Amino acid sequence: MAVKAVLSAYKSAVENLDASGAVQLFAEDSTVFENGTSEGTFSHYLGHHLGPELREVRAFRYSDHSVIVKVEGAMAVASETYRFRIEPKHGEPIERQGVATSALRKEGGRGRFCSIITPHAGRVDPDPGVLVQYNLLGASL
Repeated sequence: MAVKAVLSAYKSAVENLDASGAVQLFAEDSTVFENGTSEGTFSHYLGHHLGPELREVRAFRYSDHSVIVKVEGAMAVASETYRFRIEPKHGEPIERQGVATSALRKEGGRGRFCSIITPHAGRVDPDPGVLVQYNLLGASL
């Protein structure tokens, strides 16, 4: 299972500010957890959380990405650390460290996320210049 390729494809989708193509990277019954809350399947998360947030962002870039992958049979667990910089359409840029833990399983010959867990960071609010809780793939450390 090419776990790092799946992680990289997801990261690229977020950096391109259009995660709609990432739906194929997730199992249909996937679950996204952020800040201690279940966001539901990735499709639900994309429509009600990630998609609207990305529309408020001018640029999103990851750096210093490190990943540890453990594969066992048809399952894999990935632990990631990274930095990210978000440039909202309104307000000052946001820079944070992030962490994520993902479980992937092999489906149809390729790896797909079945679960992704991220703590919280800061969030871009549509109201100009306002920084509130941000739950987009990262954590304040």
